[in-house]
Amino acid sequence: MVNSTEARDAYVQAEVTTALSHQIRAIRQQRGWSQGELARRLGTTQAVVSRLENPDYGRLSLQTLFQLSKAFDTGLQVRFVSLVTMLKETYHPKHANRLVPAFEEEAQYVGFDDGTPSYHMVIDEPAQSLASNQSLKQISMEQPTFGAWLRIKSSDIGSSMHTTVHTFFAKS
Repeated sequence: MVNSTEARDAYVQAEVTTALSHQIRAIRQQRGWSQGELARRLGTTQAVVSRLENPDYGRLSLQTLFQLSKAFDTGLQVRFVSLVTMLKETYHPKHANRLVPAFEEEAQYVGFDDGTPSYHMVIDEPAQSLASNQSLKQISMEQPTFGAWLRIKSSDIGSSMHTTVHTFFAKS
């Protein structure tokens, strides 16, 4: 693969088509939907959904991905990455990485500020990821720029000191 452009191209195509088809199936099953139910939400047939979930099909358009994103109530990211990054991220795919919660499941944790400046907490260098319920190294207060907020419950970070941590993300 190092010396073969064709092998690299084939890997990228196979990985993308396989990953997308498997993720479509995983999210559909996560929602508890049949292929028929997803087809109804897409305004198409069960046979089309079956093709979308088939890694050999490989003819997904951006428009189809947008429709799937809408049906699943998720975001969609399409981006170019270095081949080394892709290899690292795809070498041992995990089923859990294919699952994506619907926006409704996360809506309680997301909001947008009203444009009034206020102070916010900045989490600096977490000792471990928040998902692993480890303590934080440093929390400081700073003047935010306007943007969105993400609420992290204290139980999510293994802390009993605060009921909620508000983090403001600056608009770029």
